[in-house]
Amino acid sequence: ADVIHIHNVFSDARTADRRGLLKEAVRILKPRGEIYVGNTRSPQVCPKEDLEELAAECGLKLETLVENKEGPARMAYTDKEREITEQIMGQGVTHLKIISGKMYLVRLTKL
Repeated sequence: ADVIHIHNVFSDARTADRRGLLKEAVRILKPRGEIYVGNTRSPQVCPKEDLEELAAECGLKLETLVENKEGPARMAYTDKEREITEQIMGQGVTHLKIISGKMYLVRLTKL
């Protein structure tokens, strides 16, 4: 695959399942492919730090594209956030219109 999107999946999966899911994504990913992982809910279930560890285990570089580290949910994107999410997800993105507390969107690529 050239591009794989994994959005809010890791929030619902157990740690062992996350590892298996990410390893399978890496297996089918083409050499210059990209994996986009978004977490817009339940950030306490899959903190970005856990994803960083999993990415390192799987030989992936993690690049943070959008992140709301602290604070309450907010309605508006910055221009950069809007541009990134629309480029990745397409026009009319609705589930990223509200950026929740501790929300993130990252790009993973093979090292």
